[in-house]
Amino acid sequence: MTTTTGNPYTIFLTGRDRTVFDEVAVTDAVVKPGMFLARTATGARPQNVAAAAAPSLVATEATVFEGTIETELAVGERVQFGNASGCHVYAILLSGENVAAGAKLTHDGTGKLAALGVDEVWIATALEAVDASAADKRIRVEVL
Repeated sequence: MTTTTGNPYTIFLTGRDRTVFDEVAVTDAVVKPGMFLARTATGARPQNVAAAAAPSLVATEATVFEGTIETELAVGERVQFGNASGCHVYAILLSGENVAAGAKLTHDGTGKLAALGVDEVWIATALEAVDASAADKRIRVEVL
């Protein structure tokens, strides 16, 4: 199965059938499907620690509420997410990044991905080349 053509309308491209999903309140900051999340005492927020080891929790589209992969969820709204380890997902590459297929990626501190730097934690591999030099862009990745 290939995940490198077309623009999907879903976040989990492979592995959805074996992923356990949860739904909690958004806390602290707006969440967009495809962002990596961190649990909080009362819900979840975008992963806020750059280049750190963390659970691979990824926000998915809110299909129950007819949301799309571009529907932002405000603080207090419910976010659906799953553990993406071993899955291919349609994540978000940080503005200013330009990566090749096969590039190693890490958390950027806002729930998005960035190219791996020295002494940073590798959390995903790019499945396609993406130039996000002017704005955030969607990217297909394999999550470790």
